[in-house]
Amino acid sequence: MTEHLAVHGEQVIDGTGAAPIPDGMVLIEDGRIREVGRASRLTLPTGTEVSFTTEDADADHAELRARGVEADEAVMRMGDLVPPMFTFRDPDGNRFRMVERP
Repeated sequence: MTEHLAVHGEQVIDGTGAAPIPDGMVLIEDGRIREVGRASRLTLPTGTEVSFTTEDADADHAELRARGVEADEAVMRMGDLVPPMFTFRDPDGNRFRMVERP
């Protein structure tokens, strides 16, 4: 089964020397970068997990759970080198990840 992950950011720097991509997204397929571009121009395969960034994972987690969104029981904390994060699902069952910016 092919795994897809889309990482969305305010801007993406692709490492080629090109200008940063505003509202950028990186689409990863089976652990390899498949596509980089503006989020509005990429087509995500069905079942793609999308990651968002936040300034406060705890506040967003509490807000989503208070609104009845299916989210992890608690914010995941895996040590100083990994930022706090949690996953949640929309009403259609699509999975998303929220990662706190360092």
